[in-house]
Amino acid sequence: MRRVRLFRTTPFRLALLVSGLVAASFIATGTIAYRLISGETVRVQQDRIGSILSILETQARFDGPDRLLTTVTALTEARVRSAPLIEVRDSTGTIVAGSVLPLDPALGWSRLRYAPGGEDEKHEYLTYRGMIGPYAIMIAVDDTEVIDLNRSILWALAWSSLAAIIVAIIGGQYVGRRVRERQQVFEATLDRVGQGDLSARVPLSVADDDVDQLSRGVNQALDRLSHVVEGMRQVSNDIAHDLRTPLGRLKMTILEAQDKADRGEVAQAELAQAIDTCDAISHTFAALLRIAQIEGGARRERFAPVDLGGLLTDIGDIYAGVAEDAGQSLTVTAPQATIPGDRDLLAQALVNLIENAIHHCPAGTRITGTVEKVGNRVDLTIQDTGPGVPEAERDKVILRLYRLEKSRTTPGSGLGLSLVKAIADLHDATLTLEDAAPGLRVRLSFPPPVGT
Repeated sequence: MRRVRLFRTTPFRLALLVSGLVAASFIATGTIAYRLISGETVRVQQDRIGSILSILETQARFDGPDRLLTTVTALTEARVRSAPLIEVRDSTGTIVAGSVLPLDPALGWSRLRYAPGGEDEKHEYLTYRGMIGPYAIMIAVDDTEVIDLNRSILWALAWSSLAAIIVAIIGGQYVGRRVRERQQVFEATLDRVGQGDLSARVPLSVADDDVDQLSRGVNQALDRLSHVVEGMRQVSNDIAHDLRTPLGRLKMTILEAQDKADRGEVAQAELAQAIDTCDAISHTFAALLRIAQIEGGARRERFAPVDLGGLLTDIGDIYAGVAEDAGQSLTVTAPQATIPGDRDLLAQALVNLIENAIHHCPAGTRITGTVEKVGNRVDLTIQDTGPGVPEAERDKVILRLYRLEKSRTTPGSGLGLSLVKAIADLHDATLTLEDAAPGLRVRLSFPPPVGT
């Protein structure tokens, strides 16, 4: 079996592609989440500053600007941890209340750095600078912890994304290897089949998944292939054994005709016998070819609704006189029963069954044909009161060119029941040979039409 590198296999590449898409989705989702969280933290800090600014503006409006200075001084002296820093300046730029901050932001929102404890302790501030009455007011919120939190979230997302990519690669390799292992099972089975082992089958797993469904389809195809090849092998063996005698007889007849011609005698009888033998051999090969075509399913496109009861009635009317000439009786009981099928092939099967009964049964035999509905299936039966077929021989008489010893003296090729079996298989019908006590009963059971 040819070895293929894992990373060059389609299953691995597909698994890696899917894993990459999952990782990319994770990264994109993490990025969006980070931006949303970061934006939300900024909004919360701006709301804090906005609330303080609103309170101070309200006091200044109702209590006067001096009340603003008193409130800012009280807030500054309270020294509440993580409280906003507020600075108030008059029109000359002199700080008149609040914390003294070495910050000089522009009007509006700004983000500045300040290190109250030296360069080793830098803080990030979100600031707002605006005017309340005659005073310029600046409010700063220490944003260091929020920024550190955002940075931690970013690192967590980065490491998670890296982990997702690693897991995706490992998972893609694992999935690709598992799929490759199951693919190798198919390859090993097909290699065995290619080497002539038609008994090889794809093993099924306990998962009963779509691969197992594919395995069943392959096994069914191999079953049909094995059946066809076995049929061809059987035909070859049967031809080698059963046609060797008529071919040898044909050669002897031709040699006899040649001897007579050399002696100046008339060899008309030998030539006529040779022609009859050639015709029999030609009919045998034609029947074998017809069976091969039927087993190949080449006639399924001709399927149409067929009234099996009406077909049996028509053929029974034709062969009633033939049976009567042979001292036998043929009766048919066939109500209407419609099945999908090839009318010509079904007629051929009925003719073969009735002719078999007529040719192989003695005078006085009663032959009956019936069609009946059993549940949702249709059964066709041809029964006689003749000598029947021994139970040990019933599975053999449907084989190609097989003939019972007592039938070898009568004309025929031994392909009648083989042709019936091929037609039954084409119609998914079951062919059974039963003891009619006395006689033989041949039953064809047709499945219900699809959708019934």
